[in-house]
Amino acid sequence: MNSFKLGWSRRSVLRAVVLASGCALQPRWGWATAPESADDRRLVNRLELWNAYARKTRNLIAHAAIERKSSLLHQPLRTSTTLVFRAPASLLLRDDDRSGSTTWIEGSTVRILSHTEGTAAKLVTSDDEPAAVWLSEVLLRLLAGDSDEGLRSHGVIRVPSGRGYRIEIVPSTGSLVRKIIRSLLIDLDPVVGAIQAIEVAEAQGDRWTLELTDHRQNLDDASIEAAFADAAALLARDGV
Repeated sequence: MNSFKLGWSRRSVLRAVVLASGCALQPRWGWATAPESADDRRLVNRLELWNAYARKTRNLIAHAAIERKSSLLHQPLRTSTTLVFRAPASLLLRDDDRSGSTTWIEGSTVRILSHTEGTAAKLVTSDDEPAAVWLSEVLLRLLAGDSDEGLRSHGVIRVPSGRGYRIEIVPSTGSLVRKIIRSLLIDLDPVVGAIQAIEVAEAQGDRWTLELTDHRQNLDDASIEAAFADAAALLARDGV
């Protein structure tokens, strides 16, 4: 599949509440008292920025440009995709190419639906592809908004070095996911908190970047339901 890296071959890789009222540093962000270190304050600031956008997202459509960089490729592999999110836990990553495919994430269920008739849909399970399921769960949390407890259940959250409003999630040491994914880097818009890019660093050195542009938040329900109806038609045709 071109639009979401499930199975880690060509399949590629992927916002929030009002800022804390009266007290910017609340226990919900993982500290019983206000964090004292500069790194802790930077992390809280970014989590609040992200959550201030995501928790008010009823639905979202965005253009997604996916790029894979690998030592095995002469040049980066690029795919154009449309992201469609419906709160709280429904996500489509639909290739713009008619010969591509659509990844449909519905809660904990992940399916890959080919746009080509006659190609069977694929059900992705944590037994077969734990890293893909882990990534789909994190994407839903990032788009729907959550306290950091939800994100921390998927690994360590920290602010990476360098400039910009970024958050890094590192899968738990020793987990099956960590053997495939080294880290997940989320780049936020510094003003509104929308996710601008998600970069997946794989353990063997490859990198996948999902760059989001043209965010359209809280659209009329009809346009969102139409996208999911198209996915349902693919599932009914070749379903699993």
